[in-house]
Amino acid sequence: MVNRPSIEVPPGIVPALEGVNVIHKSGVATAALAASAFWDIWDAATAAVIYPFPTAAAETSIVSSDVDDDGDPVDAGARTVLVEGLDADFLRITETVTMNGQTPVVLANEFLRVYRATVQAVGATGVNEGNIDVLHGATVLARIAIGFGQTQMAIYTVPAGLALLMENYNAEVSSDGSIDVRCFKRDASDPTAPGSWQLINRSVSRWEAGQDSWPPDLPYVIREKMDIRLSADIGVDGILTGAFAGRLVPFEFPSAT
Repeated sequence: MVNRPSIEVPPGIVPALEGVNVIHKSGVATAALAASAFWDIWDAATAAVIYPFPTAAAETSIVSSDVDDDGDPVDAGARTVLVEGLDADFLRITETVTMNGQTPVVLANEFLRVYRATVQAVGATGVNEGNIDVLHGATVLARIAIGFGQTQMAIYTVPAGLALLMENYNAEVSSDGSIDVRCFKRDASDPTAPGSWQLINRSVSRWEAGQDSWPPDLPYVIREKMDIRLSADIGVDGILTGAFAGRLVPFEFPSAT
């Protein structure tokens, strides 16, 4: 199903047109999921468990479940991975790291958020041969599933100084049946005491093979330092996919009078 929610401009936000960046966050729960439970849509989804947004920037590591994902010495799987996310000030940071198989590698940067990871250099097989996890301690923040080459996570946090103009979201399950899709946001400007999750929009549908859609509308504005997650409750066992898309634009608060 596809839904384009109506516009809501938070007080004090003045979007600009310069510096527009398109963002597309697609997610998939790679295992067949059980019905009658909600799932946040990302690679390491767990039934009825919200994605584990960190409360602070911390030591971040990366590791594979397969020894062949190794860049030094080079092996047949993934050799380097680009990690993208936010630092303690909600500013965008990236780091390319050389894999070491099943031995964790500590990144040079401490990440507050990780919202994407992609395989860069690769060996003879052309893919990552194991699940590659980006972690805080034992907590998985992002996963590149076997053979996928990049994370699939309908999870995001808007960087500082930007607003997200969300233009659509969608979700579907691989089997015929019903699906209850919910898109949420919350204020994470103080990550140690984030605000309440707020429903952006909810869509309920039932279909046979295919996809339902709604006409386009104006975008929904989500300000800086807001966490976003796409979740679904499925009425039948199956593989769940979902995505949202929009434009990142600069914004500024009005001057005090």
